[in-house]
Amino acid sequence: VKVGSTGDAVRRVQRGLTAALGRRGKIDGAVSKKTARAVAKYQRKAGLPASGVVTEEVWDRLLGR
Repeated sequence: VKVGSTGDAVRRVQRGLTAALGRRGKIDGAVSKKTARAVAKYQRKAGLPASGVVTEEVWDRLLGR
């Protein structure tokens, strides 16, 4: 999932980021630059490379695996 991606998977990411970062964010199912910045912030918080792209490792951490 990266800038330009849309759909249900994006909504799940946006909800997960809202919960993980403790901030309200727009849950619209579209990855904008703002969403990518939130992903990068989460990646830094989790000790991951801050690419702004939702990788499998980001998914796993957001899902608590």
